[in-house]
Amino acid sequence: MDRAVSPVVGKALEAALVVLFIGLVTTSLYGSVLPSYRTTAGDGVGERTLASAV
Repeated sequence: MDRAVSPVVGKALEAALVVLFIGLVTTSLYGSVLPSYRTTAGDGVGERTLASAV
């Protein structure tokens, strides 16, 4: 009986680690990298728009 439970527990732990990793990567991207990229891109677009309007 113990041998039948071991693979199930192993796969459940593996799936939990994958979900945790994806959650951490998503949080780090949306928390630091993407907002600064959006700000930089927005500044560039704003400057080009202003230059073409003048």
